[in-house]
Amino acid sequence: MYVEAEAAGYFFSQYEWHGKNGEYADRPGYRTLEIPSLYVDNAFPYMKAAKDNWTSKFPETAKFAATIQDPELRAMKVGQLKEGIDAGYEEIAKMTEQLMSPGEDKPWAFCLIMHPKIGSKILRVAMAIAKEEGFDIDAIHDDEGHLIDETLEWGTCAVDGRDAIYTSFMEKWTSKGKSAHVVHWLQQLGLMTSK
Repeated sequence: MYVEAEAAGYFFSQYEWHGKNGEYADRPGYRTLEIPSLYVDNAFPYMKAAKDNWTSKFPETAKFAATIQDPELRAMKVGQLKEGIDAGYEEIAKMTEQLMSPGEDKPWAFCLIMHPKIGSKILRVAMAIAKEEGFDIDAIHDDEGHLIDETLEWGTCAVDGRDAIYTSFMEKWTSKGKSAHVVHWLQQLGLMTSK
């Protein structure tokens, strides 16, 4: 009972996000573009914290477990809880990975560009990959590839190669031929018209 009560905050936020639509919702029901925020800001951090230190998310459960007199039973119950947390973490990690990796038919990763905290870093990764792939992103071309403005000056944006988010996404988005998918979706979503 303690586990269920303490996990309610996590599950209610998930339910509120997924479960309210139509006239019951306090906002429009189409929330696809916000899916990365749900995972980046809520689901993944919660499960990561629980995996790293389960007592941080389940303090009352930990207090109750400490009252179990039989050490074998206590170890078994704590072990079951940790196994459940590990399984939940693996599932959230798998879903988060699918959302954050561009693929041939998966543009969802680009929803991350709108994230208020990491969006600009993700866009920098995408633009750096486009430049590495030989796209001239410092000029404007029309849909047929004709040069419209060669003097376009976007300015430069400093990229800290030590930034964990930047390096993680650069690694993830350039592995296994994903660079071509990044450029493809930049063009398909209208974020880049270049030759």
